Amino acid sequence: MLKKSSDSTEITPLVNSAVEKLQELGHCIRARKYGVEHVDTSGVDVVIKALRDLEAERQKLHELLEAETITASVLRYKLQYLPSDIKYEIQGAVHSARQSNEAEIKRLKTQLNTIIKNIESLEKRHHDLAEENARLEPERNEMQIGHDEIIALLNQKMADKASKQITLNETRDKLRETYKKIIELEDSIVQLKEDLAHEREEARQEKEKLKQSVADTQKKAEEQRKTNVEKRKEIDKLQEELVDSESVLDSKRKSIRKFETSRNRLEAQEVQLNRHLQKEIRDNSNLTQEGLAKAKESLQLQNAECSRIRSENIELEEEFNQLEEINKATVDVLNKEIEASKAALTSERKDRQVLQTKRDHVSKEFNEFKADYGRYMATQSKRVTEGKAEHSRLTEKKDERDMMSKQELLKAAKQDYTTLQKQLKTRLKTLQQSIEKLEKEKERKSNLIDDKTPIFEDLEAQFKERSQEFDTTKKNIVGLETSVQRAQRDVEKLAEPQTRLHSKLREKRVEALEQLKSQSEEVKNIERAIFSSGQRLGAVLKENRRFKRAIAQLEEEMETTRKTTLANMGTKGQLEKQLLDYRGTLQENWREDFLLDKIYAERDLKMLDDIERLQEETGVREGRIDEIHQQLEEELSVLGQFIDGVANLRPKDVTVESVENHSPFSEQTGGSRSNENTVFTKEELAKYNGEDPSLPVYVAIKGIVFDVSEAREFYGAGGKYNVFAGRDASRALAKWSMSEEDMNDNLDDLTVEELARLDESYDKLFASKHTVVGYLEGHELQDDDNFSRKMFNDNIEL
Repeated sequence: MLKKSSDSTEITPLVNSAVEKLQELGHCIRARKYGVEHVDTSGVDVVIKALRDLEAERQKLHELLEAETITASVLRYKLQYLPSDIKYEIQGAVHSARQSNEAEIKRLKTQLNTIIKNIESLEKRHHDLAEENARLEPERNEMQIGHDEIIALLNQKMADKASKQITLNETRDKLRETYKKIIELEDSIVQLKEDLAHEREEARQEKEKLKQSVADTQKKAEEQRKTNVEKRKEIDKLQEELVDSESVLDSKRKSIRKFETSRNRLEAQEVQLNRHLQKEIRDNSNLTQEGLAKAKESLQLQNAECSRIRSENIELEEEFNQLEEINKATVDVLNKEIEASKAALTSERKDRQVLQTKRDHVSKEFNEFKADYGRYMATQSKRVTEGKAEHSRLTEKKDERDMMSKQELLKAAKQDYTTLQKQLKTRLKTLQQSIEKLEKEKERKSNLIDDKTPIFEDLEAQFKERSQEFDTTKKNIVGLETSVQRAQRDVEKLAEPQTRLHSKLREKRVEALEQLKSQSEEVKNIERAIFSSGQRLGAVLKENRRFKRAIAQLEEEMETTRKTTLANMGTKGQLEKQLLDYRGTLQENWREDFLLDKIYAERDLKMLDDIERLQEETGVREGRIDEIHQQLEEELSVLGQFIDGVANLRPKDVTVESVENHSPFSEQTGGSRSNENTVFTKEELAKYNGEDPSLPVYVAIKGIVFDVSEAREFYGAGGKYNVFAGRDASRALAKWSMSEEDMNDNLDDLTVEELARLDESYDKLFASKHTVVGYLEGHELQDDDNFSRKMFNDNIEL
């Protein structure tokens, strides 16, 4: 360090002496005069300045070198003392890791002890429960035997009480009801066909009216075209009158273009309206065809269902006739058949209810379609009349605007013509005055030129003299430029040592930077080696600890598996003994089952003989049933005429109102509801959604409001079925959907399976478990809700 500072102090005086010598050389050059040429001494000043700059740069580099040597000494000090510090830190981290591992091992041991205690307590509890089950099993067997005896006795009494004649009468009543419904369906089909024919006639008449209105609009459009032609002729005349003014002609042409575009726009609107009208007519016809097709399909399905019900009724009647001839030995078989027939009857009732709802739905759709069609035709006729009025009003307004605009254009053209004439006259006067002024100015300028011509000749002579002087000065300047070039070459020769010094200085800088880089790389390599060795040591310690823990866990697992194998050996012996016992009992039960199969096979053969004998007897009874069937058909025809007379006596308005106000779900209550219950609107029902704990929770299904407060954990706030609370969830319940779009009472597009699912859920989840508190608005019980049922009962009494 001291040597470097002494070198810098030795270099500085040498630089100062060189600068002084160069300054003396410059003074000497300035003092001497080499002929006429001027010597340039600026090169000496440049060399002096460069030497001073080099000295300043050298001093800066010297300072930077001292700073880097200080930082290197600091890093060397750290390199000497940091490994011991890192070692102490690693030892502290290892000690803390050991303590944390010991604490974790203690915690796991305590947890294992608690688990073992829990296992022992649970095994004890299991043993106690097994003893309790063994003690209670004889009592359970005795109670089961007593229960089976009581059930057998009750079945015997039920079979004795069953009256075959009553069952036959019920089947005949149901047959009468089915025939009546078939007749009602046929009447409704005929009525529907008549209504469809009437609707087609009305649609045809309305179509003819629309065609007539279209023809009228086309005639008016033709008249409008003629008026437009006349207006064009008038415009041509006006154009011939206003040919003189081009500006007025342009404005007229623009106005004509506007009128033509407006006319074309109106014609396009007319064509668009005609197309829209034709499209609406086509859509209307398509809708009517689709409605008829759907109605035909539904009626075909209903006929097929009715035929299926008739065949099922005949099969049930045959079964009940067979039941009359079977002896009391086959009471159990008869009970099973009675249960099957009851299930079929319940399914038949459900199918009948579904058909009734479908019929109501079809009638509702037909009325809605009829109302929509009437509204559509009214709106279309209104739009046509409004279009006609608008067309006539626009044509009149257009004519008035054309007249007013043309008059205004004519006035404006006259005013423009007068103003243009005045402007042209004024401009003509000004032009004449300017011509006179220009002629006077021309005479004045010509006189002036005559006076200035001798002065111009003198100036030309002076110009020639000055041009000669310019040529001489130009030659002098060229000589000076050559001397300057020679001086520049001399300066370049003097600047060569400066360039050599600069190149040496760059080399020294590069060497110093390379030394600094090599030192920094060595320091970094040493630090990396220290860091990697510390990481390896930590990883080795962690792996040792992990291996120790794994070994301990494996030893514990081996001990537990040894204990479990010893315990399982005992349980395996017990299970093998129980298996042998169960196998013996199973073989004995198999033998008993085989004996019972033989006995029942013999009884089945006897039963088949009895069935063949009954089939022979039923052939005789079929003739009697056909006679009874003919009599019933005659009675039903008389009854159908009576119902037609009653239906014709009722006013049409009452029928429509009953269809609109009749709840599609009122007959499902069986007339058990009373009119004293509350009628809720949708807004009122929304208050009982379970959010307010002081209010009950209500759910509406099929228009009937149920109180589900007993199941508030399901329907209350945060419950699984809270989405059903405070609204009519019939559609969602039928589709088993929890989405918001299905939370309504719209059942129009549901399938038969979904409606059956809705009925089943209604009976099992709501009607049998929760109380009815009211109805939704539009679903309340009407006076004529059970009209068909009452009429049917009255007709049966007649």
